[in-house]
Amino acid sequence: MTCMWDLVENAMEKTQAEIAQIKDVATNEPLLRNRLIDPEGSVTAVNVTIKLPDGDPFAQDSAMAVVRNMLDLFHSKYEGIETYVSGNAAMSNAFSEASSKDFSTLVPLMFLIIILTLMVATRSIIGTMVSLVVVVFSIMSAMGTGGWVGIQLTAPSASVPIIVMTLAIADSVHILVTILHSMRIGMPKREAIIESIRVNFMPVFITSLTTVIGFLTLNFSDAPPFRDLGNMTAIGMTAAYFFSVTTLPALLAILPMRVKVKASSTEELRRPIDRFGEWVVNNNKRAAWITAAAVLVLSIFAFTNELNDEFVKYFDDTITFRTDTDKISEELTGIYTTEFSIGSGEEGGINNPEYLQKLDEFENWLYEDPDVIHVNTFSEVASRINKSMHGDSLEYYRVPDNREHRLHNSYYCMK
Repeated sequence: MTCMWDLVENAMEKTQAEIAQIKDVATNEPLLRNRLIDPEGSVTAVNVTIKLPDGDPFAQDSAMAVVRNMLDLFHSKYEGIETYVSGNAAMSNAFSEASSKDFSTLVPLMFLIIILTLMVATRSIIGTMVSLVVVVFSIMSAMGTGGWVGIQLTAPSASVPIIVMTLAIADSVHILVTILHSMRIGMPKREAIIESIRVNFMPVFITSLTTVIGFLTLNFSDAPPFRDLGNMTAIGMTAAYFFSVTTLPALLAILPMRVKVKASSTEELRRPIDRFGEWVVNNNKRAAWITAAAVLVLSIFAFTNELNDEFVKYFDDTITFRTDTDKISEELTGIYTTEFSIGSGEEGGINNPEYLQKLDEFENWLYEDPDVIHVNTFSEVASRINKSMHGDSLEYYRVPDNREHRLHNSYYCMK
């Protein structure tokens, strides 16, 4: 029987020599080095496994609140010790807090920018307010339908209001600007609304349809939150289209909206965009070649895009989770892990010395990569057991060389 004891007991009674010996053991243990303790023994980690109750979307936030209270108590007793918190629970909490912060700051700011931009561009208070009605109704449709079908609000889906707001305003503005332009050249409001719907119905429909299809392709994502993002945004864009071609013209028809009429023959009404349109029509072949060349040149830069999922970099340095995780990555192992499942090819093959030796070689090969900080393999466990079965002799800190040292025949006693 091989017994394993706590590395440290009655720490306050240890002598400096005993503490130095304990430090030497901890910093040279392969399963701990660069994972839970740095080589100098100046930084250590406490690994906490949290079991959250099912069905409670705020469980992780509550767990993080307890962790922070524990850290406050720790700091009050032990001054001068710095602590950092990372992990899945901390990351989920950071997403939740960042989303809440965006809702309280970014969304109102977006509404303010949209109001000011519409006021300047359309010079119509009524038109601006009606466009905002379309945006608000679209957001309510997306978020309300998502809640009705049971979609939980996560970090990706929390960005739906901003995305829908940005895209929905485009639909309404196309119709609104055409109405205002028609009225400025002397067309009655009712005829201007009808003309705008006639001109913009199909373009807005195609734009909305392609946008909806694009977001629905997120259903091919492996991550459920991104599927929720795609579906909710698609719902919002569908609603934005219907509200733009129904609610917006209906409200403009019944609300008083005055527009200063200008003579249609004056050069003042020929805006730069109108002159540009005439140039494109008159020089369509040249415009086509210029556009094709621009698309080709800009497409080359697409190859510089880098696909990754570095979720820590979703946050900037103002988020505590980002700074804490960066610090932990500098001192110990990072939050990113890669797991390999390597079968032995036979029943009980994990006890085969050849299999364990291959695992050991694979571990050594991984360490050749400078980006690899720590490797935890089953062969390390086998080496530890082999060492313990031979009186903790370092000579036997290696994988067993025969099947007689079967791992399941080794026993432990914990004190």
